[in-house]
Amino acid sequence: MTTDINATGEESDSTPSATRIQSVARAVKLIRLAAETPDGVHAELARKHLGVSLATAYHLLNTLAQEGMLDKRDRRYHLGPTGLE
Repeated sequence: MTTDINATGEESDSTPSATRIQSVARAVKLIRLAAETPDGVHAELARKHLGVSLATAYHLLNTLAQEGMLDKRDRRYHLGPTGLE
């Protein structure tokens, strides 16, 4: 299995049978970012990290918070109670 860079600049698995769900990949990246950022992730950092609009960053962060993967405190998102289970 090899990793290529696709037309949008994102890494992609070049295995022909691989299916990639973009929203899931983005969510995983945000969870990893939150785990690596002790001060918490704000929407602008998420936007830059993912290369998405600010609205998309907010929607992804809020969805992860609603699912317990992230915890929102003072406009920053931290790894939530179920983030590393």
